[in-house]
Amino acid sequence: MSQSEAHKALVKGVVVALRSRFTNISIRIDLQQNPGDEVPPKIDRFRPDVYATQKRGYPIVIAEAKTHGDIDNRHTHDQVVAFIKYLNRNETNLFIMAVTGYRADRAKTFLRFIRKELQVVSTEIEVFDGCDFWRLDSSEGINWRLY
Repeated sequence: MSQSEAHKALVKGVVVALRSRFTNISIRIDLQQNPGDEVPPKIDRFRPDVYATQKRGYPIVIAEAKTHGDIDNRHTHDQVVAFIKYLNRNETNLFIMAVTGYRADRAKTFLRFIRKELQVVSTEIEVFDGCDFWRLDSSEGINWRLY
């Protein structure tokens, strides 16, 4: 499926933010510039928009960009569940949903329910609204705080 310009902009925005937030991060994105460019691995049957690794901090960071109509559908639910289950298997990793600013509240609600559904304890969950990262509180999983 072809990606919209809005989706590509979200992916590029989260990559820029990740590079400024973390040092020594290796990032693969699902926007091939040239044939043979390395893309993220498939997880279950889905390929994340961003798959990053680093030696310090979070071993694996997965980011998924969602435009305004893409949050509330079964495909997104199944995709996010697959990514968080994958991340939650081992060490503390990080999942980020990148959205346009006005959809951040909907993304936060969506991810709060996913966290509860999966009983996530070791994976950090964040929403990137184009400017800031918001982390789901790890103790109770109901509050969001600016990170």
